[in-house]
Amino acid sequence: MKCPQFLRFLSAGRASPKAYDEIDAGIKPLVDAMNATGSITTIASCQGHVAYSKPPYVYFKATPAVSGAIERSLREWQIESTSSIGQYWRVKGLFNENFELVFLLHSPFYDERALSLFAPVEFLFYQRKIAKELELLEKLIEKATLLKSGEYFEPDVRAKTTK
Repeated sequence: MKCPQFLRFLSAGRASPKAYDEIDAGIKPLVDAMNATGSITTIASCQGHVAYSKPPYVYFKATPAVSGAIERSLREWQIESTSSIGQYWRVKGLFNENFELVFLLHSPFYDERALSLFAPVEFLFYQRKIAKELELLEKLIEKATLLKSGEYFEPDVRAKTTK
């Protein structure tokens, strides 16, 4: 039995799943920048996909201090920047299958939109915006991890006290 025309259309653009260690081209510069810090190890990532309505993310290992510095930079940037990062991005702590603390860099907005009935159309519309945000995130993370002469200095992410 032949599948209906619309089913062929839906499945035509879908490639088979990538190997887990392959990095999407659109998120590769961000992943490379994170790994280059020496204080972050990426585990998995996705640039976001229209056909599957998949939101962008980077799953990574780092110390809580490094992840906290990134989250702090995200918040400060979104509050102070005149050139907005676009959608709200955050760092979320999770425990992996080995009960190790790992982190997820993601946008709750895009996560929510992926559940929409119109997600494929919305993600098609958001593609350029996401690409720009990933570029901005790359710069923010490089700055947040305080690279200096190839040596990492752990940022102080404790609350500032006024005297």
